[in-house]
Amino acid sequence: MRTPLVSAATRVAVSRVLIFDQRIGARFALTRLVKEMSSVDNVACASDVAELLDTFAAAPAGLVLIGIQSGSTAGTDGTQRLLRRFPAARVIVYGTLNDAHALSKAIALGADGLMLWDPDQRDPATATARAMTLPRLAAAIGSATGGTRPTDRELQILRAMTAGHTNREIGLELLVSEDTVKTQARRLFHKLGARDRAHAVALALRNGLVG
Repeated sequence: MRTPLVSAATRVAVSRVLIFDQRIGARFALTRLVKEMSSVDNVACASDVAELLDTFAAAPAGLVLIGIQSGSTAGTDGTQRLLRRFPAARVIVYGTLNDAHALSKAIALGADGLMLWDPDQRDPATATARAMTLPRLAAAIGSATGGTRPTDRELQILRAMTAGHTNREIGLELLVSEDTVKTQARRLFHKLGARDRAHAVALALRNGLVG
């Protein structure tokens, strides 16, 4: 028995999915995958921005999947125009680590999350399946901001910050000094491209780095 498709960013079950990608092979592979992995049979596709907007306007989808490619602005333009016209739309963008800068831009424009696939994977369906189960969000953010992947300890600190703990409380929990927490937090902010603690927490929640 197939299971309902649930948006990873929103935790909301959806019954209709709209896929926007200029590549016919990617549209076909992702459509097949959505139907195989879930109970969703209502999958629509769009190959350009105008068709994306018209299709969503005619029958709003619970989840919109938008393909992002370096060297093409179609994906980011589609994300921006869709969310400007339909602010409540749930958008997940997808691409490879080579597309990290464009993916980061799409997130900044309001996409709820992203999926990554391995650019060396020859089979698009298999690649997309890996993307859905292994997002590697932190790696993408690090590549896009020029930093590196947050360490496990930095992610522990990030989760504690999200829970509202002070630096002193985090230090006591992790058995390190408050100064050590501050130092590791500064490194974390740099990797995430965050201005401060509040911005880091907002980025973490938006990009799925914490539950």
